[in-house]
Amino acid sequence: CSRYRPKSADPERQKTELKQNMERAKQGSYFAALLGFAPLCPHLFMTQSLRDEVWWQRELGMKIGLEWLKLSSEVWIFGYEGLDSLSEGMRREVALAVAMGKPIRAFSEDYQLEGTPVNQQKDKFYEKLEEALHVGDELKNQWKGEEEYEE
Repeated sequence: CSRYRPKSADPERQKTELKQNMERAKQGSYFAALLGFAPLCPHLFMTQSLRDEVWWQRELGMKIGLEWLKLSSEVWIFGYEGLDSLSEGMRREVALAVAMGKPIRAFSEDYQLEGTPVNQQKDKFYEKLEEALHVGDELKNQWKGEEEYEE
């Protein structure tokens, strides 16, 4: 998972943030696929047919995303900078992952390997996998006392 909605209140800044957030999701999906995983990234797909600014369509998209999460073997978070960096939707996903005992891998922004030759990207990303699992375990430990998953 990664943030979809921009944090900024400024309309111009929101446009930039939304593009950055979508690019982060695309990059995360690319790296997962490069490593042989089958990434599920609902906000890349669902925003093509549902409108985030319409509350019931947003809720429907997030519900579908949670159903996809139930089918996944792991949860990967891209752009993780501590619990405060998690959006409302990401928090729901983490709560469900914790409740289901799924492994969580949390990647900061430095997973992006722009400028790294493609033949070296896979090796560099494998190095990040273990680090991300450790950060994910820390996140799960910090999550105790945070909200529980509710249907």
